[in-house]
Amino acid sequence: MPVNRRDFLATGAAAAGVLSMAGRSWALPGGANRSFYKGVQLGVQTYSFHDIPNDGAGHAEAIIRDMRAVGAYDCELFGGPVTPGTLTGTRPDPALCPAPLKGCGPGHGGSLRNPWGWEFQRQTGEALAQARERQRKFLIETPASYYADFRARFDRAGINIHAYNPLIPAAREDAHAVDGTPLSDEEIEGIFRACQALRVTWLNLSTRFATIRQMAPFAEKYRIMLCPHGHSNVADRGEFSDTKSFEAAFALSEWVGANLDIGHFHALGEDPRDFIGKHHKRISNLHLKDRQRNQPGQGEESGMNMPWGQGSTPIRETLKFLQQNRYAVPAFVEYEYAGTHDPVSETRMQLALCRKMLD
Repeated sequence: MPVNRRDFLATGAAAAGVLSMAGRSWALPGGANRSFYKGVQLGVQTYSFHDIPNDGAGHAEAIIRDMRAVGAYDCELFGGPVTPGTLTGTRPDPALCPAPLKGCGPGHGGSLRNPWGWEFQRQTGEALAQARERQRKFLIETPASYYADFRARFDRAGINIHAYNPLIPAAREDAHAVDGTPLSDEEIEGIFRACQALRVTWLNLSTRFATIRQMAPFAEKYRIMLCPHGHSNVADRGEFSDTKSFEAAFALSEWVGANLDIGHFHALGEDPRDFIGKHHKRISNLHLKDRQRNQPGQGEESGMNMPWGQGSTPIRETLKFLQQNRYAVPAFVEYEYAGTHDPVSETRMQLALCRKMLD
């Protein structure tokens, strides 16, 4: 008889992992769990550390250093520094943006929504083809020991890797693919093997519906929840954005979940509490950020990311909602506004605000 997600997570195989779905807790030696504050599991999306290049060189110790400096013990591991991709890895011209680690304006290295747009500039032409081939080989051929060693370093530092968030190519049938040759089944196998070696049961992806459809059978095979990340572009139905787009993915498999960014979700006009209340068992973790609502008539994703308290995202209300309902949904800071300090300082301030909101 086929084993479904709920049955599998009740077995000893799941219990032997680092996470418990009942509380999604991760205990440090001695039984303490420093990720929880007033009943809510807090942490950081390591993309927040914009000082670490997305060059696929590893950078485990640099990520651990920044996690310690922030005072966080749980994370969603961003794949840009971990595995080679198709990004250029270069900072913008200093004449356009003299302080890129504090964010850049539109047309100066950033976009209207994201002051860190420069981090996602892609190779082009022959350089793209070569980078894509390096990525393909890495995803297929890298031994499990690479990722296991990565995990061991975090374990020794007392930091949990809750979810993995690699940067991957688009699906073979996605007409919007802009990153060279499409994603192959062999690469998908390598991505899920990486999750196994990292000992994570949540795979978060900023991607499109066609890619999730291609990957869903592998999520079932490996018993790892495949969780698309949403933005706020509701005009393109191949993107993940509103409740309807996530529920369409849920229909593909019970091993498809959601990585809900409450800033983006609020920007398109929905309340993250409604989604959490309905789908909390399928959410890998939240991204916490403050955003303005998208402006009618100005195109999609027009609402800017803002310093906390200057946007309109219900961050405090969402955290209290988790706390009051005892929902086992981790809430991770994602630093993505133009700040006045370095990324570590800004992320530390946001995490401190989370604790204050829960007091």
